This record gives sequence, C-alpha cells and structure tokens, in this order.
Amino acid sequence: MTTTNRRDRDRPKQQLALQLCAAPPLPSEPAARACLVQLVARLHHLLEICGLVGARVLDAEGAYDPSVPNDRLLLGLKGTMSEFELTLMRRRLVEGAQAKARRGEYRIGVPIGYRWSHEHGLDMDPGRRVQEAIRSIFRLFARF
Repeated sequence: MTTTNRRDRDRPKQQLALQLCAAPPLPSEPAARACLVQLVARLHHLLEICGLVGARVLDAEGAYDPSVPNDRLLLGLKGTMSEFELTLMRRRLVEGAQAKARRGEYRIGVPIGYRWSHEHGLDMDPGRRVQEAIRSIFRLFARF
C-alpha cells in the first residue's frame, strides 16, 4: 500500500479525531455531570470511537485512553456513578417539593395575569388592563 493510499484511508479517522479534540471540554462537577447522564447511551458509543481513533478523554481528575481496558472500565464506572448521583438528586428534589406541599408552601408558576396572594391564594393581577385582557380571552373562548 502506498503512502498516498494510506493517507486517504486514514483521513476520515483524522478528521473525526480533530472534531473530537476541538469539542469544548466536558464538565466534571457533580451537578454538571447530571447533564451528561442523559447521554449515557451515546457516551459508550463515543468512547468506542475515541478508542478507535486514539483520542483521549479528559476530566478534572486526569486523562483516559478508551482503548486501554482499565481506563475504559474507569470511565464506565464514572458514568454509572453519575447516573446514581442524578437519581439521588431527583429523589431529593421530589421529596423537597412534597415536604413543601405538606406545609402548604409549594407554589407552581401561574399563567400571566394571575398571581399568588397571601389572603386568597390564586388571584387575578390587580392591573385593570390585564384583567380586561384576560376576561376578553375567556369571552372569546365561551363563544366556541
């Protein structure tokens, strides 16, 4: 095989490696890792590609070579731990919302033109023009 043919054959791998290296670094803080967990299925595929083209994966703790079995195992464990962290964070958020609801403090966002008040709970906005606009929308819906 000539050098020119080898270069032509390796060009797609080189382009992929350049694209992977040009990508912004992935966040590694626990809260930011939660974003990555959504991409777990793609992450394993990406690690496979990185291993094939010789690209390294970097985070705050070090550099990893996905073509080396120990590094690949460590990256897989980090992904699994990130998934577990996300599950814990979701559970804490739900438990916090449930605790607020039991105390009567849970407030959801309300549509434009309404607001939460201490006296009545959910109220219309006190602005006269806002109230007129909302009432005219309801009148239009009542026609249909």
